[in-house]
Amino acid sequence: MYGPEQRLPLIRAALARGIPRLRVFQPHEHELLLVCAGPNVRGEIDNIRRLHDENHPILAVKGAHDFLYDHGIVPEMAIAVDPQPHTVKYFQRHDDKTLYLLASQCPIELFDLLEGHRMRLFHCAGPTTADALREYAEGNPVESEHVTVAGGSSSGLRAFNIAYLLGFRMLHIFGMDSSLGPDRLRKVNGEQLDPEKDIIHMTVGDRTFETCGAFAAQASEFQDILERMGDLKVKCYGDGLIPAIARHRAETTECKQCLI
Repeated sequence: MYGPEQRLPLIRAALARGIPRLRVFQPHEHELLLVCAGPNVRGEIDNIRRLHDENHPILAVKGAHDFLYDHGIVPEMAIAVDPQPHTVKYFQRHDDKTLYLLASQCPIELFDLLEGHRMRLFHCAGPTTADALREYAEGNPVESEHVTVAGGSSSGLRAFNIAYLLGFRMLHIFGMDSSLGPDRLRKVNGEQLDPEKDIIHMTVGDRTFETCGAFAAQASEFQDILERMGDLKVKCYGDGLIPAIARHRAETTECKQCLI
């Protein structure tokens, strides 16, 4: 866990780079493909490519970025949130066609890696960010406002808020499984759940999924996001806990946000 003492210098360093800031857009009719790195995204490449060919842009979340590049799909946008240095390993296939949406708390190594590429800076809401922005404003009083983004406990959930700020109200969601694949697989790149972590079982309808504490929290917060963003519609593809929740809500409640 990165505390304020680790994140504050990262935010200061990002602000000093003078990266253009994320812009907020009014709601519009365009649809977005939100692609995450859950194991089940591997079976959805054809659907992703089909919708992308229909001129729906892609926002790739962390590990989904290189996965898409490896399959010949260049995302229009990619997002990184985490401050840990290992974040860099998820962005090794970059080129000039992708716009990188980077949280100011991202590691310095990631900004160095993407130097010369198109970037937009945003900030994760919290007291550490508020302190850094207050300090920065004292030396730069005439600059425009920074975009501070609330979010949940994962990069994928933060991407929901980013997509909403960019004006999208229809999201096609891939790879947000929030559950484990075979052999405790947690990411499409082969990452497995730490063997010391406990597996949690969650049931949706007549199905039970293996998950972990972080993924269970993400699944709960996914539903909270739907409650907060009443005009947002989502369609979840593939298998997994969150797709099952979305389909269950569509089939058993009056929820009009989850499409089948």
